[in-house]
Amino acid sequence: MAAATGITVPASNGRIEVKDAIGRAYLRALFVNEPSFDQAFPDGLTAYAPGDDLRKRAQRDIAVRQGQGQFRSSLINSYDSTCAVTGSTVLAVLEAAHIDRYYGVHTNHVVNGLLLRADIHTLFDLQRMTVDQDLRVRVEPGLIHTEYGSHEGKPLRLPSNPNHHPDREALRRHWQSCDWANFSQNQ
Repeated sequence: MAAATGITVPASNGRIEVKDAIGRAYLRALFVNEPSFDQAFPDGLTAYAPGDDLRKRAQRDIAVRQGQGQFRSSLINSYDSTCAVTGSTVLAVLEAAHIDRYYGVHTNHVVNGLLLRADIHTLFDLQRMTVDQDLRVRVEPGLIHTEYGSHEGKPLRLPSNPNHHPDREALRRHWQSCDWANFSQNQ
């Protein structure tokens, strides 16, 4: 590398001196695709004030999740403020996860929910984690060698009230929606 760049001074002082013109050209070529942050402002603006929001906007249809707060509260009570998978008791990161998707207030029933830490909720919704017929947590094989692999095969934490246990049919449907779970079951 030193021969290609013409570096003649060690970088002990945080600076590298390149005396060779070919070396300087080589280093400049490495950074030619750097994004330019000194571009003109959109719509002819010449300056902006702190707090100006110049982002583009898009209008979207969003289904309002009526009763979501009440659903979360019922799960917090049922699961004793504890994540059903990790055991986390940090309320700020605990979320109400629907087992069967939300399709209106009628799906906000405690048996159609799990209290999950936010990242576990995301993985559950993305079908990268699920719960099997024995109420054990299952983790997609691609996540086994990550921090989530430690949850593989752990029993799901259940509410003390059996009437609040998750609906096994809903869990079965979630399990079946995970292609990797069905594949590993058939092996």
